[in-house]
Amino acid sequence: MSFKYYVQNVHELSHSMGFSLFLLAIGSIFSGFFLKDAFVGVGSKFWGNSVFILTVNQNNLDYEFIPFFFKNLPTICSYFAIAIALGFNNFLSTPINKIKNFEVLDHKKFYRNYFMMFLIKSIWFLNNK
Repeated sequence: MSFKYYVQNVHELSHSMGFSLFLLAIGSIFSGFFLKDAFVGVGSKFWGNSVFILTVNQNNLDYEFIPFFFKNLPTICSYFAIAIALGFNNFLSTPINKIKNFEVLDHKKFYRNYFMMFLIKSIWFLNNK
């Protein structure tokens, strides 16, 4: 939900620009995946002496050989959080809109509840950026 002025003035990309950006994004993702080891892999001399690491702190080699699950755990958690956010957005949109529009039965009890006041103010803040 946004202000009416901004919603009326929204415009989308042209198809040619969107297709060009899509090709660039796909190319950058795959080139980054396949060429990562050439730049920052174990034994790579690409950066040379530009990044100096003391021998005392040179235990980062162990990070290269951790199990596959732990390397992808941030990605798995990100997808899980996206699923939760979409679920909250789909299932809780009606109650949140009722709170935003003050559609509650007893206004006096409602305003005495400091948690609900905090909830309304935080929803307004997050929706209005």
